Amino acid sequence: MSGRNPSRRGRRRGDGRANGTDASALPWCRLPPPPAGDDPVLVVGAGLAGCSLARALAERGRRAVLLERGTGAAAGASGNPAGIAKPYVTRAPTAPADFLGAAHDALLRRLSADALAAASGYRPCGALQLTESVYPDHPRYRVLDAAALSSEAGTTLGGGGLAFDAAGWLDPSALCRAFVADSGAELVTGADITTMTPGRAGDGWTLVAADGRRWRGSTLVLASGASLGSTPWTDELPVFPARGQITRFALATGCQAPRRVVTGRHYAIPDGDTVYVGATFDRGITDAAPRASDDAANRTALAELLPDVTVRSRALSGHAGVRATTPDRMPLIGPVPDAGAGRHRHAELSRGLPPTRYPPPPCVPGLAVLGGFGSRGIVAAPFAASLLADWLCGGERLQPWAPLVHPARFAIRALRRR
Repeated sequence: MSGRNPSRRGRRRGDGRANGTDASALPWCRLPPPPAGDDPVLVVGAGLAGCSLARALAERGRRAVLLERGTGAAAGASGNPAGIAKPYVTRAPTAPADFLGAAHDALLRRLSADALAAASGYRPCGALQLTESVYPDHPRYRVLDAAALSSEAGTTLGGGGLAFDAAGWLDPSALCRAFVADSGAELVTGADITTMTPGRAGDGWTLVAADGRRWRGSTLVLASGASLGSTPWTDELPVFPARGQITRFALATGCQAPRRVVTGRHYAIPDGDTVYVGATFDRGITDAAPRASDDAANRTALAELLPDVTVRSRALSGHAGVRATTPDRMPLIGPVPDAGAGRHRHAELSRGLPPTRYPPPPCVPGLAVLGGFGSRGIVAAPFAASLLADWLCGGERLQPWAPLVHPARFAIRALRRR
C-alpha cells in the first residue's frame, strides 16, 4: 500500500478528487519551481518538523540553519518523553492512510538502517488498537477478538481490535536531537524572530531576532508548530493549537504493565515499572504548563483503557505540549500560497469551468511551510520533511501528494464552495 503513487488512484476531484484524472496535475495542485540558490535553508523551529528537515536536506547535500526560540531542540510540543510509532489505518482505503502508511514504512526503514533506533530509545514492542467496529484483514495488522487482544496485552481489554507487530514507541525529543546531530545543521537557540522581511524582487529573506541577531537566505521554511499562522503570509492557513498532556505513573506493587502499547480513545505506553498515559486534548489552548487536573484525567483514562492496571496515586511527571492541527488532519507541506492573489486568480472556481482554464496557485517567493502534524508527528514529520527537502532540491517526490498536503488546498476548497 505504502509505495503507491496517490495520483494513480483516480479517486480525487478538485481538492484531491479527480474522477479518473491525475489529481496532482490539476492546476491548483501543481507545485512551482523551488527557490533558486544552494545556500543554507533558514528553518524556523527545531521540533520534529524542523529537525527532520535538517536531516533530509543534509542527505541531499544542503545545509540548514535551525532557528529555535527555546533553549534547544524539541523545546515545544516535540519534547514529549514518549510517543507512539504505529501506522494509521482506516477501514476503507483512503489517500491519507496511504500517505501515513508510506510515512510509517519510511520511519521503520530509517530506524533499522542506522543508529537512530538506539539514539531515539525506540522500543519495538508492538501496539494494540481497540476498535469499535470490524476492520477488514490487512497486511499491516492482525484482527483479534477481545480474548486474543487481551492475551497479547497481558491484561484485560474491553474489546477486540488490531495488533500492529511493526510498531512501538520512542523518545521524540531524543529523535530530534539525533536528527540535528546527524545533519550537521547549525542550531541557533534563543532565536526569538521578531521580523521577517522578503527581498524586493523575491530574492530571499532577512530575519531579525529580538536580540538583534540577523540571518539572510534564499529559502525560508516555517516549521514552528502552533505558531505557523503568526506571519502576514501564513495568517490565513487554518492551523489551530491543541494542548495535550501526557502523564507518567508508577505501577502499584504487584501490578504488571501491558506487554505492548495499547491505544483507544487514550493510550498507555509501558516502560518498565511505569506507564505513560495520554493524552488530554484541549483545542485552542496555548498554555503548556502541566496541570494536576490533567494528571487526574489521565489516571481516569488509564482505568477505562486498562481496568486491571493500577498505579500509584501520585504522578511521577507530566508533560504538556501545544500541537498544530488542521481541519483535515493532514499536514501542510510546500510553498506558502499568496492568499490575496489566489482569490483573484481563482475567483470563478465555483462556476465549474474546466480545470484547464485556471493557472497554478500563486505562491510567496522563497517561503515554504512544514507543519500541522497534530498527534502524528513522530510518524509523519520525517517523511514529510524528506518530500519537502526533495522539492527544495529540484525533485518531484512531493508532487503526487500535493492534493493532500499543498498549503493552498483549503483556500481552493473554499473558493469551489462559494
